Amino acid sequence: MKKTISILLFLIAASMPLIVKAMDTGGYYPISKIWAWADYTDGVVLVQLENQNSLCPNGYWFKDSSGAASKNILSIALSAYHAKTPVRVYADENSDWSGLSSKECELKLIVME
Repeated sequence: MKKTISILLFLIAASMPLIVKAMDTGGYYPISKIWAWADYTDGVVLVQLENQNSLCPNGYWFKDSSGAASKNILSIALSAYHAKTPVRVYADENSDWSGLSSKECELKLIVME
């Protein structure tokens, strides 16, 4: 059983760079704005970088739910914004937020170094 779980975890870990690499902003950029709306967006947060990716010209969105994952993303984004630390964003360019008429991509991973 341990061997099966180890193999499964290895296969998942080995495939992650391929999945994440397809959604890469290509570099580290400072966050210029963080937008958080009240009730009507159902908790969506929009993060804009100083140098926006052409696939996601209006920024990166995620739903700030009660889960730990969205709280972690919001925490990293706020920390990077206030510290003026550049971040690298991985996003799904095929998942546009319908709350705005412009093009935004769903944020999947944010990296701060």
